[in-house]
Amino acid sequence: MQFKDIGKLFTKNLLITELLLVWLIIVLGAFTFHFIEWWRIIDSFYFIISTMSTVWFWDFTPKTDIGKYFFMFYALIGVPFFVSIGGLFLETRFKKTIEHYLKRVYKELREAEEEIQIVEETVLRRFKKPLEDERKEKEIENLAKNNIAETPIIEKQSRWKKIFKR
Repeated sequence: MQFKDIGKLFTKNLLITELLLVWLIIVLGAFTFHFIEWWRIIDSFYFIISTMSTVWFWDFTPKTDIGKYFFMFYALIGVPFFVSIGGLFLETRFKKTIEHYLKRVYKELREAEEEIQIVEETVLRRFKKPLEDERKEKEIENLAKNNIAETPIIEKQSRWKKIFKR
């Protein structure tokens, strides 16, 4: 298991743990307000979720002193957990989006590299032979310019010339 896999596992487990914790806080808060304020269960869940998401419409407010104290305690704990779970969700979604984008970019780069390699091989195949022929011609020209007297053909001719001159 690589380091980046451990990071994904930790983030995924952290997200699941916080999600379960937030749901536990929601359920406990809803049942607590149901029994303290004598609200219906659905009204308690509505109040708790609207409080945790900080979209509170003030249509339900605690009337008893115990309900008000519990609300203050609950708001201090519930809102940060709810915001944290939202942040973790957005973070994992952002990472998936970036990973998908990077995979696509790397795939396009690999395809471009393969195309470049194919073009290089084609160019080398087409121009390799003329380049080799040109090099051979240059070598022959250099030999002819620099070593014309030392070539064995010239020596043999001069030897035959000497023989026939006699």
